Amino acid sequence: MRDAGLPVPLTDEGPTVHEVDLDEALSGNQLARAITTTATLNEAEAHSREICGYSEIDYERNKAARLKDKPPVQLDPQAVLTQLDQFEAEARNRGVTHTTFRRITEALGLPGSQRQGLKDLLLANKPGQHTPPLWSISGNP
Repeated sequence: MRDAGLPVPLTDEGPTVHEVDLDEALSGNQLARAITTTATLNEAEAHSREICGYSEIDYERNKAARLKDKPPVQLDPQAVLTQLDQFEAEARNRGVTHTTFRRITEALGLPGSQRQGLKDLLLANKPGQHTPPLWSISGNP
């Protein structure tokens, strides 16, 4: 579900916990089998790179570095709300009903250090869309 990937439906089934036999789960997952012998995160990442060709942790680390390098900008409420409307329209077209403040921050190209300021701005202007801890895409209560 990375970034603007496939949406995860929010249904009554969401909090359900499913149990799977460990041997059965391991038999179908090469990476899971490989990391059963690891003792460190670095070892697990190495197996992920070897088996999958990448590491999700590398991806998140690189994204955080890119966003961290962006200097904070003055949040212009009108510009932010216009960008939010565009983001929401695109998300709605993909069937998205809710998102996180982290995702909105990234989609608007803002560093994580501005997430709280962005959240404050959105809550002041569109409080009805806050369905804690998520943000409801407009038109989807």
